[in-house]
Amino acid sequence: MQKWEPWERAICELAQTADAARVEEALAGHEHVRPRVLSTALFYAAQNGHLETVEALLARGAKPNVLAGAGAKAAALEGTVRSARLDILKRLLEAGADPNLQTWSKESSPLMQAVADGKYDVARALIVAGASTARAHAPKTDVRTVAREMLNAVAHAPPERREEETRKRKTVFDLVDGFPGAGPSAETAAKKRMTKAFKPHARQSASVTFAKKDDAAFDESGTHLGGEPKLAPGESWPTCADCARPMIFRARVRLDDFSFLGRSGVVNLFDCIHLGAAKDAPPAAIARYRASDDGCAARAEDGAVIPRRPLSKVGKAAEEMPGPLLVGEGLPAFGAVAPLERAVAHDLSKDADKIGGWPWTPEELALPKCAVCSAPMALLLQLVSGGNIPNVVGSSHGRMFVFQCGEHPEGVEVVPQTSGW
Repeated sequence: MQKWEPWERAICELAQTADAARVEEALAGHEHVRPRVLSTALFYAAQNGHLETVEALLARGAKPNVLAGAGAKAAALEGTVRSARLDILKRLLEAGADPNLQTWSKESSPLMQAVADGKYDVARALIVAGASTARAHAPKTDVRTVAREMLNAVAHAPPERREEETRKRKTVFDLVDGFPGAGPSAETAAKKRMTKAFKPHARQSASVTFAKKDDAAFDESGTHLGGEPKLAPGESWPTCADCARPMIFRARVRLDDFSFLGRSGVVNLFDCIHLGAAKDAPPAAIARYRASDDGCAARAEDGAVIPRRPLSKVGKAAEEMPGPLLVGEGLPAFGAVAPLERAVAHDLSKDADKIGGWPWTPEELALPKCAVCSAPMALLLQLVSGGNIPNVVGSSHGRMFVFQCGEHPEGVEVVPQTSGW
């Protein structure tokens, strides 16, 4: 066995940090890097949840199906199970990672680990990617057995988490038990059925990216996160009804910045990070609309602000469909959603920070109605934890939806969601 050089171990140690630039710099200093070194660094980057480092290693030629060395003796997908980062899991699968790769432990697999560790979002993603649910990994157990045991053990979950845990475990158990052959072909067929059903309800959406730092040349009247909101004379800074503290000014959306919306005006979004007695209860959040900024002035002395981050990029507008987990007038009645179709339903819309389209939701969501005309509102803005904002709605999986009525633009409503895959 070839001895590891100090610089090889240094690359693997750097991969455990979030500093992708230093990893790239270390790799650039060596023309030839052994596949085992790259795969080990890839494992550690995936395990610690560093997407940028994963991208840098894949760009250098790291192979996700090569087992890591230096004591890890596992493939990158197993590291992703530990970090539960679905964006890294998706990227590794795109790079050719085999969800059924036999690792150093012949009694386990990424799917087995995900189910046993309660990482049901990861398990679901592995199943629809083709992970075998029927393979026996040990003489007296298989994935089905573990999934059934985890479902039965939901009675021991904390009372405030029991409903959510039951939903997650039941989804995975149904996939494991009812779709042993679930994989890319079954997933494609299910997605085609739903796409056909919901195609008539497609809406335009565009992803949005905000600069990591403020820009002195930035136009304050444009769309941005944080900073100082422009408030009208006499307009009060909103306070949280639960904790009575000033809310945080989260975002400003200038509708004119997004021509495909066909609307004008400004929407300001405020929220509170106070979670009250229930740990996962949605925080207070409100949105305010006005037709213009005439007479308004920037103000911050009354409330809480976060660093300003201007809008830096708007993706190309594309069609999105609602999927069967949304409930609203005019949407087709999909009936009982099969487990596999429920699992792939999310791909009909984007789980990202965006303007327009349809809300990405892992659970049934009723569209709010306009107080004036009672028509279902349309999604204006979606903010997701881990996107442009590290944490919204008090959860690493939280997201916030801002809805607006097309006929009555003053009708805006915020719907927080704390759970997610």
